[in-house]
Amino acid sequence: MTMITEGPRAGDYLLSESNGAQSRESAVIAAGADLVAGTVLGQLTKSVVALTAAASGNTGADTGLASVTVTLGAQALPGRYVLECTAAVVVDPATPAQWSITAPNGLALQSAASGVAYAGSHLNLTLGVGTTPWAAGDLLYVDVSGTGQYIQHNPDAVTGAEIAVAVLYESVDAAEAIADGVITARLAEVDDAALTWHTGITDAEKAAAVASLAARHIIVR
Repeated sequence: MTMITEGPRAGDYLLSESNGAQSRESAVIAAGADLVAGTVLGQLTKSVVALTAAASGNTGADTGLASVTVTLGAQALPGRYVLECTAAVVVDPATPAQWSITAPNGLALQSAASGVAYAGSHLNLTLGVGTTPWAAGDLLYVDVSGTGQYIQHNPDAVTGAEIAVAVLYESVDAAEAIADGVITARLAEVDDAALTWHTGITDAEKAAAVASLAARHIIVR
């Protein structure tokens, strides 16, 4: 006899939720995996990164700017990072252009230098020296945004998925393409034993995720 194992059913993890549709939201699930009901989700708020120069007012320029790879650190924020050249390149003695970096929340980060690999808690990149040398006051922008799609919570991510924000209400097939889904977004109690967490999540990471859900009024019991 063939045995068939039934997977989690829609809403099995719910202990209580608010009246009507207050607890649930329609959502777009990112492509890449089939997710079962009860999967703890993060949201892609930092999955798109773009480096550009100010539209006007710069003295310097770099035709290779579009090819500069920018990756995000663990503390990266959505929004615009402003890089301002604070000192132009000096030929003798040879000194690269210097850049201040301000995060979207106004925090001043460690400065960078053209031609030198920069590795920080927010950004990682190497700025070119400029095909036309950079001058003091020149501005570059790193814009960090996201698709807003939902994906399984992953504490090791830097895309926004590292923050637990919701629970998948009903299983979704998103292995090959994005898919529509329904999530528990707020005002609910959920059964920890019926939730699906990221493989390998530590106790400390899970505690942080539980606290993040609680901040959104999703209480894990």
